[in-house]
Amino acid sequence: MIIVHSNRIKDGESYPFTQECDVPRALELLVSCELRFGGICTDISTDGDVASITVETRLMSCLDTSVFSGPAALMRPLLTIAIAHSEVRAARAGAVAAGAVAEAHVVLGSQLGSQEGIPLYLDLGAPIFLGQSAVKLALLVAGGITESDIELATAIPLHDVLAALQLTLTGECTFPEALALAS
Repeated sequence: MIIVHSNRIKDGESYPFTQECDVPRALELLVSCELRFGGICTDISTDGDVASITVETRLMSCLDTSVFSGPAALMRPLLTIAIAHSEVRAARAGAVAAGAVAEAHVVLGSQLGSQEGIPLYLDLGAPIFLGQSAVKLALLVAGGITESDIELATAIPLHDVLAALQLTLTGECTFPEALALAS
């Protein structure tokens, strides 16, 4: 089992929560509840037979810190995704990310009008808008998708890519086979 220790800090108050879950559920929590909302892996470590991933997710006025820990063998799929996600984020860092946020301001700002607060809304929402594509790419990389399959996979919704990766954990099919089922 994988143990997930979460702590939300909101308005100066702390809200801790701990749960034990199997690998597919832990994978879902990591992807759908943390990384998808702009979470950043601040620590990925293994110490002997134990591995852990620390993720910080900032959303509006909340700071969520979640630590996923368990036997290294069980944590392998989560570690693979966390490392791939960190690499994707690093590749997109700096000017690329700043350019994407600026582009979001132009495109979404023109669609939403010039109401006050729109730039703040876009700055707060940008990690979610940009985070989902980084998460999907990290899932594809972790699943071992080849460049020839990327075009097919980009049309598949994030939750279906996650389900395909979870299906491969059963060992009954490969990741490309599971993606084909989802498309």
